[in-house]
Amino acid sequence: MGRTRILTGLWTVGCCGVVLVVAGCNLAPPVRIPQVEGVQRAVNEPRQERTRTYQRCLNEALREPDGDPARDQDELVSCMKEAGFGFLAVAADHRRAHCETAFQTAEIFPDAYCFQKLE
Repeated sequence: MGRTRILTGLWTVGCCGVVLVVAGCNLAPPVRIPQVEGVQRAVNEPRQERTRTYQRCLNEALREPDGDPARDQDELVSCMKEAGFGFLAVAADHRRAHCETAFQTAEIFPDAYCFQKLE
C-alpha cells in the first residue's frame, strides 16, 4: 500500500511537471539567437540573384560618366532598391561599418553584400 502511494505520487508530480513545462514553452517569448538568424538568412538569401542584379546596376551606374561619384552611388542604390534589394536592410556590425564607410566615401562603391532582399 505504501509503495503504490509513492508511485502514484511520483506519477502525479511527473505529469504536473510535464504539463508545466509544455505550458511554459507556449507562453514564453521566442528566443532570438543572432547567429541562427544569420545562418537562416544566408540559406534563404538569393545570392546569385543579388550578384546578377548588383552587376547590372553597377554597370548602369558606371555607364554614364558624369564625373560625380556620389551620384553614381545614388544610382546604384536606387537601381538595387527598384530590383527589391535594400541597402543595409540587415547586416552584421562588421559588414555594416564597412558598407557605411564605402557609402560615405564617394570613390568607393558598396559591395554586393551591402544589399539584402527586402521582405
